[in-house]
Amino acid sequence: MANRYASLRSLVPPEHLKGKKSLSDLIEVAVNYITDTKKNIKKLGLQRDKLKMLSKSGNLSANVGSSSSYSPDLITVNPCSDGVEILISSFKEEGFPLSKVLVELLERGLLVVSCSSVKENESSLHIIQCEASGLKCNVLATLQKRLTDVVNLGCKTS
Repeated sequence: MANRYASLRSLVPPEHLKGKKSLSDLIEVAVNYITDTKKNIKKLGLQRDKLKMLSKSGNLSANVGSSSSYSPDLITVNPCSDGVEILISSFKEEGFPLSKVLVELLERGLLVVSCSSVKENESSLHIIQCEASGLKCNVLATLQKRLTDVVNLGCKTS
C-alpha cells in the first residue's frame, strides 16, 4: 500500500502538495487535482469543438484562439446576398439573452427573416439572417462588437 501512496504522490504536482504530509491530505489533494483537471479538459474540449465548428464554416477570426481573449460566447457577423448572417456560439449552461440580440437588431433597422438554434450538450449555435442593403464593413464590425457586448454583458448601452 505504501508503494501506491508513493505512486499517487508522484503523480500530483508538487505545488499542490505544499505542507501536506498526511495520507488523508494526499488523497484530498489528489481528488481536488483530478476534479480540476477534468474541468480543464472539458473546457478545452469545448474550445476545440468551437474552433473546429468555426473552421469548417470559414468564420475563424484571428483572436478566437488566444486564451486571453477567449470568452464563452462567440459572435460573427458576415455579409450575405440580401443582408447579414449572424452566428452565435454559446457555451454557457444557462444560455444567453437571444431576445436582447433580436431587439438590438430591430433597433438597428435590420429585419430578422430567420432565426435557427441548435443545442447539443452544453453548447448552442444560433444562426440569424437579417435583410439589409448597403451595409459596409465598418458597420458590420460595429454590429459584431455591439452584439458581443449584449450577449456577454447582458446589458443594454448605446
